[in-house]
Amino acid sequence: GNEDDVTTLINVCVDLPEALIMQGGYIVGFEQHVQSGNEALVHHYVIYGSSKKCSELGGLITHGDTDRSFITLWTWAVGSGDFPFPADMGFPVGQAHGIVSVVNNVHYDNPTMETGRLDSSGAIVHYTLNPVTYYMGVITVGDPSVRLGGQAVMVDDSSSPKARHNFNCPAHYFTRLGMPGRIKLISSHLHMHRAGDYIRTEIMDWMGKVKFSWKQELYDGDYQSRKDFVQEIGLEQGDHVKVTCIFDSAKKAPAKDVLRFGLQGDEEMCMDFIYFYTNDSALSDEIAVDDKCGWGYTEDAYHSTQPVYDAVEEMGILFGSPPSGKNETCVDVEVGPSEVTYSKYEVGESLI
Repeated sequence: GNEDDVTTLINVCVDLPEALIMQGGYIVGFEQHVQSGNEALVHHYVIYGSSKKCSELGGLITHGDTDRSFITLWTWAVGSGDFPFPADMGFPVGQAHGIVSVVNNVHYDNPTMETGRLDSSGAIVHYTLNPVTYYMGVITVGDPSVRLGGQAVMVDDSSSPKARHNFNCPAHYFTRLGMPGRIKLISSHLHMHRAGDYIRTEIMDWMGKVKFSWKQELYDGDYQSRKDFVQEIGLEQGDHVKVTCIFDSAKKAPAKDVLRFGLQGDEEMCMDFIYFYTNDSALSDEIAVDDKCGWGYTEDAYHSTQPVYDAVEEMGILFGSPPSGKNETCVDVEVGPSEVTYSKYEVGESLI
């Protein structure tokens, strides 16, 4: 990055083993590795799959990359832990599935502007050549590639210390699902930066009724845990998704005159990485190359913003009061712990 940037984005690419490329196989989990002593600098990873080998890739791969050959496989941030997939599930990779390499996009934060620091942090990708029953994938909703980058976060109203931003993933994105039950959601990684105060994702049916929702109240940008769903969440035709983020101007970096959306650690984002599985490999492959739904990506996707004037109004959001009379119910998803062991896996490893 520039010498006055607090954030540096570094990409490390590794080609998949030749047997995995040619025969095809499945990623079955990820294990984070942060170099001891650098914990305060490594903020988060985004691991992508690419249809190109490392020698063919050039330039910086970021959230703003419009090349859809880069498929989101895993996101990690401080607090989210490792991610071994549930038994008999895997993310399809190999030449037939359009993934022949993996790229770890590492987000380093250096607010104190230290110099001369070296790092060898990365991740272990667990894979198998054996068949699985269910196929994993990721759908990113909200503002998936920070298309609001450069825009002010706060509403132009000096009496409002906070701002609410709403994003949708419209129903036509899910028309490919056909019969109910073809996709089940298993986990979510809600993501903002340090001025984030609250974030919620809602799954709504064709009538606008909330079927499921999950949220993170009192959001902490320095501890972003993953939410693993205990109950089954199915998507079907007619469903749509809404992501709501509230930002607090009091939490912005002191050096920032205006809080803006962007890739820097002292800028903001609003997105949710939702992990799913299906028993239809063709559907998994189809979503993989169209895995972002929301502002700037999808026809009819909207973005709206409102000021949040006082604590009473915000508490209505925090405790699930509907924003309008149309959505009368809000079924909060039960989430479980993110820490699980890898003892059940007998697979190869590829170190990024």
